[in-house]
Amino acid sequence: MKNLVMVLVLLSFVVAAPIFSAVHTRLQYVSNEGGVLIVDVQAMSDSTSPLISLYRGAFKISETLEKRVVAVGFQNYLFQNEDYEQQVGYSSEYRKITWIYTIRETMNYTAMPEEWTSVLRVIIIYNIADENASITWAGSPYYLVKDDNDADITGDYYPIPPELQDFPLPVEMTAFSATRDADQVTLTWRTESELNNLGFNIYRSEQEEEGYTRMNEDLIRGQGTTTAAHDYSYIDDDIESDKDYWYTVETISTDGLSTFYGPVHAASTSSVHSEVAATPEEFALLQNYPNPFNPNTEIRYQLAQSADVVLTIYDVRGHLVQRLVSETQQPGSYSVVWNGLNANGGRVNSGIYIYELKAGDNVFYRKMTMIK
Repeated sequence: MKNLVMVLVLLSFVVAAPIFSAVHTRLQYVSNEGGVLIVDVQAMSDSTSPLISLYRGAFKISETLEKRVVAVGFQNYLFQNEDYEQQVGYSSEYRKITWIYTIRETMNYTAMPEEWTSVLRVIIIYNIADENASITWAGSPYYLVKDDNDADITGDYYPIPPELQDFPLPVEMTAFSATRDADQVTLTWRTESELNNLGFNIYRSEQEEEGYTRMNEDLIRGQGTTTAAHDYSYIDDDIESDKDYWYTVETISTDGLSTFYGPVHAASTSSVHSEVAATPEEFALLQNYPNPFNPNTEIRYQLAQSADVVLTIYDVRGHLVQRLVSETQQPGSYSVVWNGLNANGGRVNSGIYIYELKAGDNVFYRKMTMIK
């Protein structure tokens, strides 16, 4: 009898408590031609069709694409019930596409289907200074779904397809380093390709985060559009021995847009922050900074004597990802920035990577972590 009562009690809870499933969200690539990028926000429920009283979310476009945005439009597919209040928009300040669908006082809720269904179409019209465009999720999944009992049924978000990843930068820079001696700092950088690149500006600061001023009077001319590698250099001979300096390189495209790379650090010989002696007594490979990183990180090393130097990035399976340095270098301290691109110019995935320094007969390894 007791068992029968218990069964009836449990059954009453099951019947009385409505069951709503999680709702999943993803971005679906539609097309990207002639400066018009179209992407759908899609959603689905797990196993039932929950009634949605609130559906809101956001995704973030890349910084480079934001500079080219001319207009953003929206088409509502699912929440067309007149009882829903629709709020969609684009915030240039935060680079976010946002949407909110909120039910009014009535009870005509929209049911979320059990298969992927387009909720909202986003149309981004952008300046086609670059041939492609892309978007990425915000730093964390940002969307919220509530059922008609005001219960949170937010589920997972799905990774975006490859077509929407990694906006190609006007300049693919694979190395950027600063070498310091007694009275000057020599900056060197390499581009693997350039797209509509007018040239470069050099900025310097005594602080890593702010206070940068332009150093060069005339633009350092770029190569326009090229797929060949090119090396550049700039000498700063207006320095003080007891000061640390940070440098960034700015690229200027033919449409007036700019992209910054760096900063790289040129430490003073007396700096307590420097991990490397002014005249290294031994070969060494230092830990990259920052670590974890996204998308850029600085790799530093020191050479006790002249050597043939090869600095290479591998994935955890030992596959070559990118070769940053391959040349003979003089004794000194070096810094190279890796921008998270592989040898084909694609953005690498999140995970652990190994960087190897070969300097003469010396070989060093360290690991680093890319996060997205």
